[in-house]
Amino acid sequence: DKAVKYLEMLGISSITDTYYEINGNVCTVNFAAIKDGVILYTDLIKVSVAMDDGDILGFDARGYITNHTDRALHEPHISADKARATISEQLTVTDTQLAVIPSSGTNELYCYEFSCTAPDGRQMMIYINADTGKEEQILLLEISENGTLTV
Repeated sequence: DKAVKYLEMLGISSITDTYYEINGNVCTVNFAAIKDGVILYTDLIKVSVAMDDGDILGFDARGYITNHTDRALHEPHISADKARATISEQLTVTDTQLAVIPSSGTNELYCYEFSCTAPDGRQMMIYINADTGKEEQILLLEISENGTLTV
């Protein structure tokens, strides 16, 4: 709550918290910008908050400052159902949304983000290109009492 209020004070809105990590007495929250319901993982902000008194201890908006522009997001060329059909039947899809993710170069990729659970309980995010149907990225989630991180 303190991190969100801090960002609002800076005039930054239309964001969502994505992941967090607790290290000692400090909680670092990752935020991503949102446009028209699409999560913009390229436009990241990290805010570190002291858990005892709520003081802001760290702020990193390099991703947001570098990448945040007025994007013209288009309708995906393939449907969410068609993209979902490319995911292994061994996985249970628990959520689907559109996202912009960084590519290995300097470009961005417009993808469907599928939150999935494997038969052994491991959780992951699978990114399927919303225009080509190509699998772009798989991130394993490490979930603990100290937060959720991607691997």
